[in-house]
Amino acid sequence: MLDIVVSVRSSSVRKWKIELSDVVLTREFKPQVCKKYSNGYVCKILFDVTPIVKSKPLTKYRVSIFYPEMNSEISLLHVGFLTLVSDEKVRTKYIYLNEPLVLGPGEKTSIGLPFMLKEAYIKMTLTFPHSSAQLVLTSNHAKIEISGYQGSLEYMNSIKDVQTLVISHIGSGAYLPKEVIVSSLLIYETNVPRPNIDISIKKLNSNKAEIVVENNGNNIATNVIVVNVAVGTVVDRKVIEQIKAGEKKNITMKMNPDHLNIIRAIWRFKDNTYIVEKKIRPS
Repeated sequence: MLDIVVSVRSSSVRKWKIELSDVVLTREFKPQVCKKYSNGYVCKILFDVTPIVKSKPLTKYRVSIFYPEMNSEISLLHVGFLTLVSDEKVRTKYIYLNEPLVLGPGEKTSIGLPFMLKEAYIKMTLTFPHSSAQLVLTSNHAKIEISGYQGSLEYMNSIKDVQTLVISHIGSGAYLPKEVIVSSLLIYETNVPRPNIDISIKKLNSNKAEIVVENNGNNIATNVIVVNVAVGTVVDRKVIEQIKAGEKKNITMKMNPDHLNIIRAIWRFKDNTYIVEKKIRPS
């Protein structure tokens, strides 16, 4: 399934064309759902592209969007694929939201799952209007705060046991647009053995920190990228070739002594990108 989310000034947009690897999907703007927000509308379009993928098996697919109306602005918030692969050794349960979420300051929404998940993960594409806006995820045994971002990002984390997920936007609203937009949301649980990276701070001073990067999963993590970002700038970046299950790696990273530092570990496993982060401020 191909998932496209855009923001538009007016829902009367018509002229545009979408192609998937030279196959035309649509010549008109026909989203399944549009939601009003401060700057216009957020619209989501879903395409079942199974026949195209089966008839044109490729390692990479190109999504092309042609939009000739220069007087009507469109902002592309998300382009993604939801793909299912058969594997007799793996069992997966998942919930995929077929509409965007638009949350103003102080607003929240509750998503009831049709079944209980014991070791659930969440993967989202988010757009934050301002770095002071905060999104809070609350499940049965987890509370996660996402803040310090402006613009779009892909976010993933463990939410443990979950039957109902509550998503809240905490913010003053002293920014425009006012809403946090959740363009795509996938909640899933799978029994496939995988790596799970955690980061902790072993030693910290004003200019550097010793970071412990640990794989507490049950598979090898390869090409683990650890970055430190402060005020939107990469302060330091390290690549760890591999971390075996149960193994720890110590690395030293530069710090920005005057601002909040976000230490982020990024790794891939079975075509998925995983991210974990730790926020620290040197004393």
